[in-house]
Amino acid sequence: MKRTRLSTIALATASAAALVTGGCDPKFPNGVEDNVSDIGDGGGSNVATLSKNAVATGAIVAFHTELLAGALAVAGDHDVPPAPGIRSFLGTDCMTISVVDALAPIHAFDLNACTDANGTEYGGVGTFEPPIDATDGFLLYPDYSETGAIGAANSGDPDLNHTLSSGTLVMTFSRNGGVVSGVTVSNLLRHFVRSTPNVSFSYSGVTFTGGIGEMGPYPDNGGVIHVAWDGVGVFDINFDGGPHASYRMEGQDYVVNLDTGEVKFSTVPIEVQ
Repeated sequence: MKRTRLSTIALATASAAALVTGGCDPKFPNGVEDNVSDIGDGGGSNVATLSKNAVATGAIVAFHTELLAGALAVAGDHDVPPAPGIRSFLGTDCMTISVVDALAPIHAFDLNACTDANGTEYGGVGTFEPPIDATDGFLLYPDYSETGAIGAANSGDPDLNHTLSSGTLVMTFSRNGGVVSGVTVSNLLRHFVRSTPNVSFSYSGVTFTGGIGEMGPYPDNGGVIHVAWDGVGVFDINFDGGPHASYRMEGQDYVVNLDTGEVKFSTVPIEVQ
């Protein structure tokens, strides 16, 4: 996908950046959306359907895991041995990683012609680079320029549109006897989701265990992403150590397949009479 097709979303991101500097705290309503739809034949039977917000949340966290796969693929350059590619939520090998500065080291990544199972197209660029402090690790640093901002556009379902608006992820090495034994992911990424700026995904205790080239494809069991979404609420995304993550939002429990981005109910919804 050409990044110019995401220019409208990128401009919205620029507007969101102005709101970040305002320092306003998000305020959330006390209630939740009904998350139900009348799909009966006129008999008045209301059956719960997947929330668009839940589907967008699942797509975003699966996409984050894709970005982390790219980060882990270059982790060896920030230590010693090389590391292999990990997984691919987007279905095609569309993340191109190139060396910008082998000494630093700095790698650039470019998302091009990336499409997920929902038909959402991803584009944008960023870097994996050394931290600005004494952290033993490296940063995942998305580009936030008008032309390079990472965004997702779905012409058939605009509810799935989102753009990265600010933030970085920090990859910190764990060591055993000086040898890397794992990576801890911290900090946050904010998204402009549809008309809502700065939906934040904050990483807490998200780890990948193993040496360079030996880490599994999914975050370890117990890792959490804290989400704050103005107008929707605050909730946690919980990793289980495998290809799924679960979350409860708008009064309903969901699970997302990190390999496909598919969202399902994790408990059977109660029919509303």
